[in-house]
Amino acid sequence: MDTLKRLRTRLSSSPRKGTNKTRFFHGNKKLALSENPAAPGLDLSIKLGNANMTFSSEEGWHLDESSIGNYENEITSLQRYVDQLEKEKDEFKKRYDEEHKRATLLELKNRVLLQMVATANLDLEKDGAIHEHLGLKCDALRWELARCMTHIRKLEAGIESDDDTTASYMEEAAF
Repeated sequence: MDTLKRLRTRLSSSPRKGTNKTRFFHGNKKLALSENPAAPGLDLSIKLGNANMTFSSEEGWHLDESSIGNYENEITSLQRYVDQLEKEKDEFKKRYDEEHKRATLLELKNRVLLQMVATANLDLEKDGAIHEHLGLKCDALRWELARCMTHIRKLEAGIESDDDTTASYMEEAAF
């Protein structure tokens, strides 16, 4: 509303009292002075958008008051539109914050899952090496069992065996 009052006073103010000279530019763009050519009774009318302004030599510029209501309505309408845009901005900011928070949590979850997969892969490699070692040990024990069974059959059949042979079987099984 203050803007409208300032505009009204600026446009409706008459020229300064005590001056009868008007300034205008010549072709060389130097400021020159000339006598005021306004004659009494000369009226001008200018339409700026919805506003009508008239100039008279006695009163100066005068703003038509009937167009001011239109400006007030337009200002009210624009203020409502600005308020609506502010609400939308706040809503978008809130949604952005929520999405940013969700994205951050998803990123953290992905990092944790990647660490879990990496740990599981290391455990799998370690368990694979242990399994391979136990498999070799199991094979060695089978061979040792087979040798012992052969040695027992030989002893039962009456074939004497050397103590060195039995000792060598035991040394191989100990690995």
